[in-house]
Amino acid sequence: MKEKIINLLEESKECKEKCKVLASSIEEASEMIIKCFKDGGKVILFGNGGSAAQAQHIAAEFVNKFNFDRNALPAISLTTDTSNLTAIGNDSGYEHVFGRQIEALANEGDVVIAFTTSDVSDNHSANIKKGIEAAKKKNCKTIGMFSEKSMEASKITNIPICVPSKSTPRIQEAHITILHIICDIVEERIFKVKKALILAGGRGERLIPLTNEIPKPMVKICGKPVLEWQLEALKNGGIEEAVICGHYKFDAIKDYFGNEWNGIKMVYVYEKEPLGTGGAIKNAEEHFEDEDFVVFNGDIMTNIDLRDAINFHKKTRSICTLIMRNTDHPHDSNVLELDDEGRVVKCIGKGQTEVRTGHTGFFIFNKKMFDFIPKENNNIEKDVIFNIYKDQNIRGFVTDQYTRDMGTFDRLQKIEKEIMDGVIS
Repeated sequence: MKEKIINLLEESKECKEKCKVLASSIEEASEMIIKCFKDGGKVILFGNGGSAAQAQHIAAEFVNKFNFDRNALPAISLTTDTSNLTAIGNDSGYEHVFGRQIEALANEGDVVIAFTTSDVSDNHSANIKKGIEAAKKKNCKTIGMFSEKSMEASKITNIPICVPSKSTPRIQEAHITILHIICDIVEERIFKVKKALILAGGRGERLIPLTNEIPKPMVKICGKPVLEWQLEALKNGGIEEAVICGHYKFDAIKDYFGNEWNGIKMVYVYEKEPLGTGGAIKNAEEHFEDEDFVVFNGDIMTNIDLRDAINFHKKTRSICTLIMRNTDHPHDSNVLELDDEGRVVKCIGKGQTEVRTGHTGFFIFNKKMFDFIPKENNNIEKDVIFNIYKDQNIRGFVTDQYTRDMGTFDRLQKIEKEIMDGVIS
């Protein structure tokens, strides 16, 4: 028996090895699904027997989660509604059980994924064929999870993924592996933010003499520079690369953190002269090919968990999400008013004490923000966001997580006391 087990495991392994030739088709299918979700569409899946179970399995991975908690993605398996299946099967014929549902549920731009381990014809797996045909009539994109037996089926889908095997168990094993790969790619591309930009050019004049030889983000709190506290928070939020922008005493940062810190790739962008927060961001544009990225002012003490803010940013399709809190010093904070959906409706700025929803100094940007930022010296809030919020999708995400400006001696002492008291760890 052991020999049989080992042989079957080897067969499964060999089949999956052969599936490497499908990498381009898997990539194309992933891109199709990503575009569908970003455009507000959904994924519809169906199959017979074991393939029906796989359709349900993958729908659940999209709706709930695959690797990490995030917003739900709309996906439907057509194999679960027994009332529809039996009504359509009884009244119209079993060959219509998927096509009829697609007529009712599918919209243009949706992606339809059909599973079969064999081929399709009017006499065999006709429900798969008619489901694909119905999807095409609704202007849906189609992906076929097929095999080398699926010669006819592969001709009628936009992207046929034909597992190079004739063994039903091996085909099903490969199908689920391929769909898991697609789930992994889709989830990461849609929800994960991998890069952060940290504005670390502060002179810190209110902290002289501490900042005579180091920039403000390198001032230590309980033995660690503020910048190191920030990088720890970013790493916990899934950030893999930090782009540090600076001018004053910039080598102090580079010498301390080097090219890699605790698994985060460190990239440094030097400003020949101070560019302000907006100019510094624009100056680093070439380092941000990804759609979304985090921006931190380098003088804010925090242990923030960014995941909820990132999910909010993705869900609202904001080009800029400002992370907000109810501040205890609104007179020198950039204060904004938000509507019930988090849209910025008024930029108040500094110099008042009535409204307390202050900006923490943290943002999540879509790369479209670069289009609005001039190259010359400018302030990202006053000169950019305050001028575009009425016409662009700018949001605020209010959090009660720990964020503190450390720009004065009084605030430094308060933060150190809060650390000692266990408020932040």
